[in-house]
Amino acid sequence: MALIHEVQFSAVASVRAHEVNSRGAADILVYKVNSKADAYQNDCLWYQVSSSATASAKIIWVKSRSAANLLVFFVDSSAAAQWQNDHPLKGKL
Repeated sequence: MALIHEVQFSAVASVRAHEVNSRGAADILVYKVNSKADAYQNDCLWYQVSSSATASAKIIWVKSRSAANLLVFFVDSSAAAQWQNDHPLKGKL
């Protein structure tokens, strides 16, 4: 379940994400969902939570691609959301 909480400090982040401009450059294609149930058992469907205590992943957005450990591209449908390749964070969001 990808319950995402955005943090301000890298020391508390479990993921350093960078948004890329093309699908081909991404590690993961993400679709933002409106309910927690929709994010169930899928790393690629993200539901944003306000509390770090309920988050499955704490993300900080980084400006530098080289500083990121996850390259993200947002898609327009849940059907398009998927991992692009094998990745160390697969199954951990």
